[in-house]
Amino acid sequence: MAVINPPTYVQDGSHSAISDRLSLAALTMPSGSALSARGGVRPSLNGTGLSVVARTTPTAGVTVKAGVVAVPDAFGGIYTCHLTTDFPLTIGPASATQNRVDLVVARVYDSEAGDSGIGRWTPEVIQGTPSSGAGVPPVLPARCWPLAQVSVLAS
Repeated sequence: MAVINPPTYVQDGSHSAISDRLSLAALTMPSGSALSARGGVRPSLNGTGLSVVARTTPTAGVTVKAGVVAVPDAFGGIYTCHLTTDFPLTIGPASATQNRVDLVVARVYDSEAGDSGIGRWTPEVIQGTPSSGAGVPPVLPARCWPLAQVSVLAS
């Protein structure tokens, strides 16, 4: 990584998003390790922060409860993502003969990292590949934090 100038919060400076993420990461470093932000779900007062709950109506799926998550970026910084209300997600239909494992994640889309569109984050389902065994979770994409695994059994 190159030198990032100006340093964060210098008077009369114009600061990049990566500079802000690295500054936040400095506050969340485990054991003082340089450039290694700790990602994860922030504990909530009621204990349900970003927990994933199964639902059957109106359609089969899950609900991600309100909460806050820190998602690490590729440079050692973090994205801080806030969900203020419960968020419903649909789980794709099951295979007739094979099981699969889906991941429920907090996913950040950042144009600076090559994603199209404006910067945003969203809870989403990453569908696994059906298999004859118990199923294997899909590979976690960059700028994602796993919230839950969902076993989708053959119908």
